[in-house]
Amino acid sequence: MKNSIILFLVLIITSCVKDKNYTDIYKFRNESTTLVTVALFNNGILNDSFSLQNGRDTVLEEVSSIGGGIPRFIDESDSIIIVFNDMKKVVFYKDILNNRNIFFSSANIYDIEVQSNNKKDKTTIYTYTFTEADYAAADSIP
Repeated sequence: MKNSIILFLVLIITSCVKDKNYTDIYKFRNESTTLVTVALFNNGILNDSFSLQNGRDTVLEEVSSIGGGIPRFIDESDSIIIVFNDMKKVVFYKDILNNRNIFFSSANIYDIEVQSNNKKDKTTIYTYTFTEADYAAADSIP
């Protein structure tokens, strides 16, 4: 009987333990001196686009889940076109790794800030910053 009570108490306590909640926030920041337009494509079809004035940033997506998750802009896009001031562009493809590819958050291209309110919740902010070097490296639009 005593073992049954202890087992019952252990079950109650462990069932009250909340799973760890992960929140990933993906931001784009424009530190170039030009207007940046971001266009998300899948199979040649435009899914979404937005523009960033210089000195501005935007939250592209927030993913909250137990155990983390894949952001929709990565999961539902196969290419991203970045246009600088309607004059230059760079194209990123999901399956081609290069040193600034937006699709690869593990490629040390995002500034990463981790926040934790308590032992159960963790927020990671991934910020991709467009710079003058990105503009200089982009291809001219004919």
